[in-house]
Amino acid sequence: MILSDRVRGAARRKAGRLAVVLAPFACAVPADAQALAGRVTRAGTPEAGLVVELHRVTRNTRGPVARATSGPGGAFSIPLPPVQDSAGFTVFFATAIADGVRYFGPVVHGAAGERNYEIQVYDTTTSRATADSVRVTRRDVVLVSGSEGGWEVAELVRVQNRARRTLVPDATRPLFGIAIPKGSTAFEAGDGAPGEGSPGVGGQQLPGDVVRVGDRVWINAPLVPGERDVIFRYRLSPSPREASIPVEHATDSLNLYVRQPAPEIEVAGLAAPKPFTADGEQFLQFSGAGLRAGSAVGLDWRGPAPAPVDPRWAALAATAAVLAVGAWLAVRRGREA
Repeated sequence: MILSDRVRGAARRKAGRLAVVLAPFACAVPADAQALAGRVTRAGTPEAGLVVELHRVTRNTRGPVARATSGPGGAFSIPLPPVQDSAGFTVFFATAIADGVRYFGPVVHGAAGERNYEIQVYDTTTSRATADSVRVTRRDVVLVSGSEGGWEVAELVRVQNRARRTLVPDATRPLFGIAIPKGSTAFEAGDGAPGEGSPGVGGQQLPGDVVRVGDRVWINAPLVPGERDVIFRYRLSPSPREASIPVEHATDSLNLYVRQPAPEIEVAGLAAPKPFTADGEQFLQFSGAGLRAGSAVGLDWRGPAPAPVDPRWAALAATAAVLAVGAWLAVRRGREA
């Protein structure tokens, strides 16, 4: 439910007064202790009285490990638990909940701690104009041939909310959707791993965040300012041996990865393919940039199917490989900047 500005403002003032009262009783952190410390802000203004949770992610586990409440000036400080060498790797991040929406802070590696950590929260909106301004910045489509001539498809879609408010579903339906090929079947959302969400440590994709209605996939979760990734899978039938991937929204880049071996395939609307290798897997990569809203990518395949594989897990492995390469390239670009 979206609160009016008057009600929300009264709630904030009450929460701020409560935080001042409770501040002397907050758990103090010794100056030499490793901690995640910082503040919560809304539009640059400190936000007191919000629940802040510390999350830990290792190779085998993830989840909240501690909690605090932002005090005067939006400040909070949470001691970091010891890092175990057997965990393989350990990262931490903190979240804050405002007006029913969870906001994620940046990732902190290991137990080094951080004293200038900041979590930004935002006002919410159900504005249609804001929904129409959401942009698809990247769409990765991974095709793995099925044993009977069809395709198992995994999609990662990155959307960007360029407004300064969080877009939330209204009382009747979600506000932002992505069209998928007509007649596709076996729709599933998420990456398929128990307890896991979309790629990345923060901003996890929870059950019900992504739903299918007809030939459209709706994001049924708040879209905070900035970018968010969603992942889903579906199946393309072997008959007819053609399909069209609708480009409903203006899309900055679209990459189509066809895992090899595969039937011969013709792709309309994207550049000629080039070989691509990720994590030992071979692909043909078809790419396009600056795709217009209302356009489409056509698929036409023929020829015998290759030797059967486990298409579901192959699609997941292929997607993970592509994402891993993309993350590595992003890190490298950041270091070279």
